[in-house]
Amino acid sequence: MKKTIIEFGGIDGSGKSTQIKKIHDYFLKQELNVIIPNSCVDFSELYPQTLSERKEWYKTANPEEIVKANLSGAKLCNDYCLDINCDLILLDRGFVTNKSSSVARMMSRKKMDFLSSERFIDSIASDLGYKKIEDLNIIYSASINTIKSRIKYPITKSFEDYLQDFCYSIKQVSSDKNNRIILSDNRGKEDVFEETKRTINYLLMT
Repeated sequence: MKKTIIEFGGIDGSGKSTQIKKIHDYFLKQELNVIIPNSCVDFSELYPQTLSERKEWYKTANPEEIVKANLSGAKLCNDYCLDINCDLILLDRGFVTNKSSSVARMMSRKKMDFLSSERFIDSIASDLGYKKIEDLNIIYSASINTIKSRIKYPITKSFEDYLQDFCYSIKQVSSDKNNRIILSDNRGKEDVFEETKRTINYLLMT
């Protein structure tokens, strides 16, 4: 089979990390060579390398600096995905989520509207050569109240503003017909997993 690249996307707390692990284990049992690459943080030297440093950096750094670090790391992750030989690559955050989070950061920190933020991010992505490489982008959607209930650490006012903008941004960016939106509100993990599995199996059979 040809190599297939799939994004597992959505905002913080939407359930993507849970599902990517379950799908990884499922397709390993089907004897496919499945890889989950490291996050873009691990690919970019522009990020502070310790968790405590990154937490402070996210609060204080210029949002343009954060966006460039994120998208440059995502571009290097893309290069890695295109180079390796395997059957299935599962991305925990891909183009849709990376673009949406970057747009949301400009909206919440710079008070820019969506279209202005999107044009700014598209310009940076173009300069870096970052583009969509996924064969399928699965985006997990949940309400902001559900998201807040799932996040286990304190939510500051600035972070809540970012989450609100992230929710709005990812709805706009993921509206393309080639993206698959899976609702995770008020559903069990197994129910969401079965829908995800059916979606990927259909792609692999076509």
